[in-house]
Amino acid sequence: MAYLRQKRCHFFFYGFFILLISCNGSSSKTKTEVSPNQIKSLNQVIKDGEVIIYHKNGQPQSVGNFVKGIAHGPIIVYDSNGYELYRGMFKDGKPSGEWLFQDKKANKITRKIFP
Repeated sequence: MAYLRQKRCHFFFYGFFILLISCNGSSSKTKTEVSPNQIKSLNQVIKDGEVIIYHKNGQPQSVGNFVKGIAHGPIIVYDSNGYELYRGMFKDGKPSGEWLFQDKKANKITRKIFP
């Protein structure tokens, strides 16, 4: 079961990472909040500042920071019940430093260090 939870965690990480690199360059905002219905339109905006993406039930899915469309700063990703799945830092669009992946069912935290 822990393996499936970790796969889901990686799915969220890669999903958010794909969202990060999908910018194409129009307007910018200091804070962007995105509902599940708006994810396609988010791809047409240069993300700048804090970006919050929500699950369909209204709970935050992820909170991340961008500078001119590139992930830079902290990110926290949650499941649909509001439980934190993982957190870490981006530097110039790449994972950096210590990342913590939490498994609530196994009551376990996995640490991964990125260069």
